[in-house]
Amino acid sequence: MKIAPFQVQQTLEQAASLGVAPALALGVCRSLGPVKTWYAGRLQMDRRSAPCDEHTIFDLASLTKPLSTTLAILKRIEGGVLTLSAS
Repeated sequence: MKIAPFQVQQTLEQAASLGVAPALALGVCRSLGPVKTWYAGRLQMDRRSAPCDEHTIFDLASLTKPLSTTLAILKRIEGGVLTLSAS
């Protein structure tokens, strides 16, 4: 399935306008480097703040807990220690 670049941009802009995050960036890379990058939103929820662009630095530290927890849970499910129906 092919997705047109304008659809990616529209989806990011819609997510930003819905408040998913103030700023969003998505990059597609290959072994030789970036192919295409899209940006949407602003650096703060305030509409007067600067827009997100190629110079925006994202703090990925806030992703550590949910990503590591998800990985740990998936490993336990894979090992039969947990099931999705466990209570």
